[in-house]
Amino acid sequence: PPPPPFQAEDGIRDECTSLVGSEMCIRDREKRMMVAMQAYYKWEKAGFPGGQDWQHWLEAEKEVEEMFK
Repeated sequence: PPPPPFQAEDGIRDECTSLVGSEMCIRDREKRMMVAMQAYYKWEKAGFPGGQDWQHWLEAEKEVEEMFK
């Protein structure tokens, strides 16, 4: 179904998905969880090395963002 009509008090409309207010927060939380899981899997696959957490996170973030394009 289409999103509800935009109301000023709902917050800023997300141009990509037409979500408003709290719906955007849910999507953002879900994306962050997906990035965290993907980064963990990358870390695990690499053998749990120390000092590469940001590298894994940034790679995972890029991959998840590509999924939402």
